[in-house]
Amino acid sequence: MRITNSLLALVVAAAVVQADEIPIGKKKVRGVIVKREGDSTWINTFNTRIPRVVNGTERFPSARVGEPVPPKEAHVVYLRALHQKCPLGKRPTADAEFAMGELAESLELESVAARHYTAALRVDPSHAGATAKADALRLKPRLAADPRSNPALAKALDAWFTTESLSDRKQALATLARDHGFAHDLRYMERVRRSRQQPKGRHDDVALTFRSKDNKGVYTIFVPKGYDPLRPWPLVVGLHGGGADGRDGKDVVGSGRGAMNFYQSGAARYGYIVVCPSALRAPWANRMNDPFLLAVLDEVCLLYNIDLNRIYLTGHSMGGYGTWHYGPRYAERWAAISPMAGGGHNGLGVLEKTKTPVYLYHGADDQVVGCGDSRRAADSMRAKELDFVYAEIPDSGHGFPNDVCAEMWSFFAQRRLAATPRRSRKGRFTVQLDPLSSFEQKVSRDERLYFGAPGEDASGDKKTLLARIKLGGGAASDAADALIELKDKSTVSPLAGLLKSKKVADDVKAQAIRALGGMGIAGAVKPLGKSLRKLSVDLVPAAADALAALGDRSAVSALAKCLGRIDDEFEARRLGKAMAFSDWKRCMDAYAATATALGTLGDASAVAAMRSSADAVLLQDWKPRESERSGLDPKRPLGRAVAAMIAASTKLGGDDGAALAANLREKHRGSPGVK
Repeated sequence: MRITNSLLALVVAAAVVQADEIPIGKKKVRGVIVKREGDSTWINTFNTRIPRVVNGTERFPSARVGEPVPPKEAHVVYLRALHQKCPLGKRPTADAEFAMGELAESLELESVAARHYTAALRVDPSHAGATAKADALRLKPRLAADPRSNPALAKALDAWFTTESLSDRKQALATLARDHGFAHDLRYMERVRRSRQQPKGRHDDVALTFRSKDNKGVYTIFVPKGYDPLRPWPLVVGLHGGGADGRDGKDVVGSGRGAMNFYQSGAARYGYIVVCPSALRAPWANRMNDPFLLAVLDEVCLLYNIDLNRIYLTGHSMGGYGTWHYGPRYAERWAAISPMAGGGHNGLGVLEKTKTPVYLYHGADDQVVGCGDSRRAADSMRAKELDFVYAEIPDSGHGFPNDVCAEMWSFFAQRRLAATPRRSRKGRFTVQLDPLSSFEQKVSRDERLYFGAPGEDASGDKKTLLARIKLGGGAASDAADALIELKDKSTVSPLAGLLKSKKVADDVKAQAIRALGGMGIAGAVKPLGKSLRKLSVDLVPAAADALAALGDRSAVSALAKCLGRIDDEFEARRLGKAMAFSDWKRCMDAYAATATALGTLGDASAVAAMRSSADAVLLQDWKPRESERSGLDPKRPLGRAVAAMIAASTKLGGDDGAALAANLREKHRGSPGVK
């Protein structure tokens, strides 16, 4: 057997269905055996193994049911065996790795077999069978070049990662190549070094950095604690549910934070990175979301070592619609897709051509999104003999049941990307079993701009930092942190200039405000105070916090007037006594921050402005939108605003302050945060 370094591409048959062929008397059906009980056997032709599924499940006398005949395609045989011998969430034994190596070798999967034999020796260096294979196939250099099996190399790499000088790292990498046969180049290793600095675990509302000048937004990400940036990891992209909100319909109910709750436990258990972007507009098919979603995907592939042959797309409700939209649209990027409780299936022809597997779920009794589209999609996929599963749960409503979640992870584990040689839509799609690291990709102009080119020293001078502020997103946040440390008075004027411009995006202004407040320079008070007259209500909390941090009482007048601006914004956004939740929250957050700043900086004269806002808004009865299913609880932002105003009016003192505090307590007794 000859071992090569090139990626293995397996040619698969025209039909990519992974269902078994089950003899029933003289006929044969495609499906899976769900269970055998007594003299009966249950078969599901939609390929789900969840016992409570009724749709597509039929009972047959066991005497008529023959043994299932599994698909014979090499990649299916291999991936099924891998799932059985090396199950999700468990560390494989040396014997299991060796057995998988022998199976791969019998299937003529040379590079796959080599990976398993070396993995067996990492687990047990004395394993006789793996040692013999390593000798015969000359795999010892691979083990020597792997820090997981070479302690000396691991120690040298630890030192390499902590080396500050770029020139020293270049020289040390050449030494590692000479002494240990370590093959990764400087570009790859500098990306690994950058990735080691990224946080593990769950992180909510991360500001997008990559292409943030044109795409504004946030995402929630989960990285397993065992993440090792030296090797590629699978990635799941999860799209949240929800819908449009706000008086103008430009806000979104639902977020990446909410979506992550579906996937985090499985990702931690099975070793997947998950990213859940928050849509810029509802629905996901809105044109604004398209470049944003791609930017998030590209950013994660730059910051984390992602296996480009194991990227999966899923989503629930509105996210299920989004999965049906983006699944076919970028089918050449997904190893599989999983629309959950959504609708739409017009891209089946594309999915058939690109051999993209589909795991589909819907509740039969879903009262939010009917299951008609999902049933039609399942019927079409069964007729076309696509690789798919359809799990229609009889009593799950619009939920996401645990058994569906578990089957989805199992489905993903047994699928890899089918790609053309140039990874486009032209050519023959073949299943890729070897990992392909995102760190192997060429350096793009955008990577240089937003993250710096790997292997090049980044500049941190004042001019560069001010330029990076203008990029917005994560780049602006990092630049603001650096400017706060720099504390250069000459940066106040250009930062203040950003607040005046109508062409500057809010995320840029937010970081300019934070930098002005964090530097602690007195000259920042005047431009921040003036900005309160024209800034959007979304930026009022940042400006109020910055002024409070600067501690200059000359800002009290501007803060007091800002309460009137918030009153006007509230009036413009309300619909009678009703209000969209997003509009309600932005106004309440602005009230809370402004009142807190007045409590820090003001005197008794500021109570009059707070009394005016309380009379106009906080002491009135309103009916903002609420939804337990979508997590919209208007009492919480209201409680924060009321509590902040009570604290400020009490601190500022006087009879008026005490009376206002008493009125607010009486009106909102029992509200969250109000004492």
